[in-house]
Amino acid sequence: MAKHKVKATAGGGQSQTKEIIRRFKKNRSAMVGLAVFLIICLIAIFADVITPYSNAIDQIKGARLEAPSSEHWFGTDHLARDMFARVIHGSRYSVVFALVVSACALVISVVLGGVAGYYGGWVDNLIMRILDIFMCIPGDLLALCIVAAFGSSLPNLLVALIIGRVPATVRIVRATILGISSADYIEAAQCHGAKDARIIAKYIIPNAMGPIIVDATVNASRIIISVASLSFLGLGIQAPAPEWGNLLASAREYMRTCPWLVYLPGLALVITSLSINMVGDGLRDALDPKIRD
Repeated sequence: MAKHKVKATAGGGQSQTKEIIRRFKKNRSAMVGLAVFLIICLIAIFADVITPYSNAIDQIKGARLEAPSSEHWFGTDHLARDMFARVIHGSRYSVVFALVVSACALVISVVLGGVAGYYGGWVDNLIMRILDIFMCIPGDLLALCIVAAFGSSLPNLLVALIIGRVPATVRIVRATILGISSADYIEAAQCHGAKDARIIAKYIIPNAMGPIIVDATVNASRIIISVASLSFLGLGIQAPAPEWGNLLASAREYMRTCPWLVYLPGLALVITSLSINMVGDGLRDALDPKIRD
């Protein structure tokens, strides 16, 4: 009997996953966003194949502030560097930071939120009161303070962005798990002697992944904007590394005479962030049982 129940549950999980995928595929805007983001990821992966990195940092003699042409598709900047190469290689920083910071923040948040939501009591109070201290400062401002205090290096930027994203995500994870931990199948697992770690990892976290995944997707979009903002202020990725934020910072003096220096990296930043948001909206609709076709 037990084996039959396990098989039925597994089959139900598979059918639910197929239904989620089907609902996501029916969302045209989400599929467009996914396609655009995958293209951007491929550009980031094969940036060296598209154009060598040396083209993004080497100066071209006599080609300062040239307009877009067949030779330089995106023109050249004030230091006579090819803007096409700089925008292409700038995608690596945005995509890598979005994925790494979002994944690290997700793992930390799932652990802290899972423990706080499942055990409750003094453990919950301790974790949430510590996070309330960080919640007093907006995430981007907190990251800005950390980078300003410890210096603008890649490790410091990563740590700052992760710390800035964890508190809000922990609250979402905790709220979701509080609703699941009182379910009948959790009580049944406890009655059968299952250990707390097994219950959290096997039953609670998988059933709470819907809102958690949506939040991680939204976080990835915010992280891209945060990295660009910090770089624009001179506290993120430093020149001559081609990051979209510092490209915008160096181009602001030439907005009137050479507007393409602002439009092109700005457009790349907006398209990337928008595509991730479209995927997040599609996941939210696909995972929400209240929304019917």
